[in-house]
Amino acid sequence: MGPGVEANVPRMTMGRAQRRPEVPERGRAPSLAHRLLLPVRLLLPAALAVGGLWLSLGHGSVLGWLLILPAVGVAVVGVEGLVPERAGGLRPLLGHAAAWILPTLTVVAGGLFLRYSLPPVWRSVGLGVTGGLLFLGYLVESLHGTRRHWALLSSRLVLQVTTYTVAFAAFAGLYDAELRGLQRAGAVALLAVLLGLEGFRQTGLGLGPTWAHAGVGGLVLGELSLGLDYLPLGGWLGGATLLLGLHLLTGISQSHFLNRLHRATLIEFSAVAGAGVLILLVALRGGGF
Repeated sequence: MGPGVEANVPRMTMGRAQRRPEVPERGRAPSLAHRLLLPVRLLLPAALAVGGLWLSLGHGSVLGWLLILPAVGVAVVGVEGLVPERAGGLRPLLGHAAAWILPTLTVVAGGLFLRYSLPPVWRSVGLGVTGGLLFLGYLVESLHGTRRHWALLSSRLVLQVTTYTVAFAAFAGLYDAELRGLQRAGAVALLAVLLGLEGFRQTGLGLGPTWAHAGVGGLVLGELSLGLDYLPLGGWLGGATLLLGLHLLTGISQSHFLNRLHRATLIEFSAVAGAGVLILLVALRGGGF
């Protein structure tokens, strides 16, 4: 090797050392300013969305549902800054848009439940609960990517409770809106698909299997809604029955994909199903509610 080549070796080594990849921002600990501003960043869009929801409740059904669209937009904008940047293409876009599902459904379910199922005297409480659910959804989204085991487990629990609360409010509101037949079945199926997409998003499945399983769950819930038309169920009991079906469908599938479908898990789901059917039979004998 000539002297000229040997002289270039240190330069090449230094050039390679200078091109080492940087540590991604997501792995760094958040600064103190970020921690202090995070609650404000989560509360502000939740409060604005609840304010828009409150304005929509003061108008009739058609105008009220048109006025609820800005509240949905504010809720989506609130979660948009919490998800990581996506690459171009259709699949990353669909995966990115999945983070919009829970805040959108929270506002829509709040509108359904407050308009049709909750007495006006309790609307302030319902608006507060809706804002709290939005805040919890934003908080869970902000915890994505953390390496703390306790934070990961708690975020999954909070997300599950929030999703089930939103599902009950939406299903009960659809029942009390006096929709029947294919109208209610179609709305229930659409909500079940969106709720399934939110649930299966946490399992790490690919885009195709996620849509397939969510679609099957929506179809089953829509058929269940058609069958419940023959029972004298009120909004709360009908919503709870549909929520039970959603819990069994998505819960068992999620446990399977997360490798948690053991004997104890099956016993737990069987006990929940048995208790739900028993409560339904007792309520039917009492006239429903």
